[in-house]
Amino acid sequence: MAPNLCAVVGNSVAARLVGLAGGLKTLAMLPSCDLQVLGAPKRTGTGLSTSTLKPHEGVVYSCELMVELEPELRASVGRSLAAKCTLAARVDFSGEVKDGSAGLKFREDIERKIERLQEPPPAKVAKPLPIPGETKKNKRGGRRNRKLKELYGMSELRKQQNRMAFGKLEETYGNDLDTGFGMIGQDGSKKLRVEAKKTDSVEKAANRRLAKEQNRGGSGARAAGLTTTLTFSSGEGIQLGTTTPAPGGIGVGRMDASDGTKTNYFASSTPFLGLSRK
Repeated sequence: MAPNLCAVVGNSVAARLVGLAGGLKTLAMLPSCDLQVLGAPKRTGTGLSTSTLKPHEGVVYSCELMVELEPELRASVGRSLAAKCTLAARVDFSGEVKDGSAGLKFREDIERKIERLQEPPPAKVAKPLPIPGETKKNKRGGRRNRKLKELYGMSELRKQQNRMAFGKLEETYGNDLDTGFGMIGQDGSKKLRVEAKKTDSVEKAANRRLAKEQNRGGSGARAAGLTTTLTFSSGEGIQLGTTTPAPGGIGVGRMDASDGTKTNYFASSTPFLGLSRK
C-alpha cells in the first residue's frame, strides 16, 4: 500500500503511522512537525511517575534507524526522518513511484546524515602568527599623511648611522648612553662629516649652577636705612633701642634707650672702642 514509506521506516512503523493518522491520504496531508509527534505518549494524572516519558518522540522514533542512535543526535535525525516520511507518504499517495525507489533514496540520505554527524570533529590546527608588517593597511592619503611618513621614514643619514665599518671604531656621543655615528663622516661614505663633542655631565652642570647662585647671593649690597637692635641688660632685661651711627661713620656708635638715657652698646661697664681715622 505504501512501498516508499515502508522503505524509509520499515513495515511495522509505516503501518502504525497510517493507522494513527486515519489513512494514507490524511498522513500525506500532515506536516512533518505533526508526524514527528504522532503516537507520542501523553501525560496522565494518575499519579504515576512520568520521568521516562518523552512527549516529543512519536512512533517514528521506534524505527531501526533511531533505536541505536546516540541520545544527543536523536532530535536532529528525528526531524529529518519525519520530513522524509512525509515526502514518502505523498509519493505513495500520488502513485507515481510504486517500486519503492524513492523511499530507498530518502533512507540513504538519512544514513548519510547520520554518518556525517557521527564523524569526529576536525583537529585544531595551530596557525602561525602573521608576519608583522606584511598585511596591507588601508590608510588615508593626503599631505598630512605624507608629511608624517617623511618625518618617521628612514632617511639616508639614518641608514649611514645604522651601518658600521669593518675593523674601525665608530665615534660616539652622549653622556650616559653612548650613541654611535656609524658610517657618518667615515672615509668613502661621501656624506656629511660630524665631529663628536663631549658635553658636561649632569652633575658638573648642577655644581656649576650652584656655584653661580652662591656667588650671586654673596656679592649683593645691603640696603641702607635705620635698624633696631635688641639690647640685653643685666638689670633691666631686654630693651629695644635705636642705634645711632658713630661720628664720622667709623666704629660703633651709641644706642638711645627707651628711657632717654644714652649708653654705649650693651652696658656702661663694658663699652666698645671705636676706630679712629688715620
